[in-house]
Amino acid sequence: MPVNFTGKWKPVENIGLEDYFNKLGIGSIKQSAIKGAHNRIDQNGDDFKITIKVNAVISKKQAFKIGEEFDEKDPTDKSVRVFPCMDGDKLVITMKYKNQPMKQKVTREMDGDEMKLCMELFEGEEGSETLVATCKRRFQRE
Repeated sequence: MPVNFTGKWKPVENIGLEDYFNKLGIGSIKQSAIKGAHNRIDQNGDDFKITIKVNAVISKKQAFKIGEEFDEKDPTDKSVRVFPCMDGDKLVITMKYKNQPMKQKVTREMDGDEMKLCMELFEGEEGSETLVATCKRRFQRE
């Protein structure tokens, strides 16, 4: 049976998040807000809707279908091209920056009633990228 990411998720552990956000250029006030953000994932087959709720007023929604590329803005308001796919039981979202040689790779995987999230930031041209920051996060179902 395919993995299902549906649920409300609260953060319980962040490793390397501050360094990762600093490399992206996210300021300390925004970092504090994002650090405790809860996630809600609604999955229906290959259709996903991810809501990241920072507080009662601020949230970010991302709706996509596996295999279909789309454009959006990152937390620093830079334009990215997003490539969602499944790698076995892992949900992998790769974001390539439009005007600079940089990309992010966000991998979500289930581990019992927990969701593990690994964020990787790469710099450099396609094929010769260098990993410059990694963050690991762990969420529990609410």
